Amino acid sequence: MITQNSDMSQNFSVAVLGAGAIGCIVGGFIAEMGLHPVLIGRAHVLDPLSQQGLSFEAGNAHMIRPVQFGIATSPEALAEKDVIFVATKATALQQVVTDIKAHGKPDALIVCLLNGISPVRFLQAALPDHKVLAGMVPFNVVWLDDVHLQQSSLGKIELEAHKVTNFLRQRRPEWFDTKDTLDGIQNGKLLLNLINPVNALSGLPLVKMLASRGYRLIYADAVAEALVVYKAAGLSFENQAALPMPLTLKLLKGPNWLVKALVISRQKLGPHTMTSMAQDYSAQRPTEIDFINGEIVALGQSLGVPTPVNSALVNWVQRAPERRWPNPSPEEIRASIGQ
Repeated sequence: MITQNSDMSQNFSVAVLGAGAIGCIVGGFIAEMGLHPVLIGRAHVLDPLSQQGLSFEAGNAHMIRPVQFGIATSPEALAEKDVIFVATKATALQQVVTDIKAHGKPDALIVCLLNGISPVRFLQAALPDHKVLAGMVPFNVVWLDDVHLQQSSLGKIELEAHKVTNFLRQRRPEWFDTKDTLDGIQNGKLLLNLINPVNALSGLPLVKMLASRGYRLIYADAVAEALVVYKAAGLSFENQAALPMPLTLKLLKGPNWLVKALVISRQKLGPHTMTSMAQDYSAQRPTEIDFINGEIVALGQSLGVPTPVNSALVNWVQRAPERRWPNPSPEEIRASIGQ
């Protein structure tokens, strides 16, 4: 069992449950430290890595050889692992709980890297015998090819402080940071993530979407609405944008040249970067909308605070399958607000 007072002179065993882009780059970070993580995910993602290894760009270029990590397509690989990083979609939460209960060590440390505020609380309630830590990945990750990942925006992985996470921070401070609580950071990341459905509905890379005044104003209005909800709930947030959020909202209302110079350039977005929700939407897969903008809608409803912008975005994404996954214009989205 790993406790706050455990001796970290010996390696601990690690599994990454949900080895998509985020899970694989986290696994790459950990493998680079010599900890030999097991990546658990889908065969079509992992098979190329088992043959060629994993390359990733995060500050510098790194190459992880196949012998430096394990791969598995079954949650049975969770057995005997001391630390489990959860990097699945939030829509798979119940399956995560089932898999950990069936195959995980009773005292395994769980680190939740999922989007939104509620997933870590769900895991803490559903896995009361485990220590469940909050984590947050602020940056985007894109596949450049089958074995090559790139961190395509700014940030470090933020983790709730613990002996294990402090060890990761001490070993690679350029990749990991720890704090006693992540509440403010998670609230701040949620404000950034409110852009996800706008990006998904637009069908455009983030750089092009932000260059469209109509789309970026919808995002700005969704954030402004969320800030009203936060105030009513007494919630604070730590800024996760390249600029303070109030200033960012003002800049988003400015001309395109100003947005490009002061918002897009500072966020260090790659030209083809899209949010994970946009990638799911494009592939016509279930999205995490209920755990992102849906969080604001649910909190607003509990407080009697209207959330017409976020409600409209949730409705567009939830109804996408019956509407054949449309890419509505900003004007179409705007017209639906309040309906």
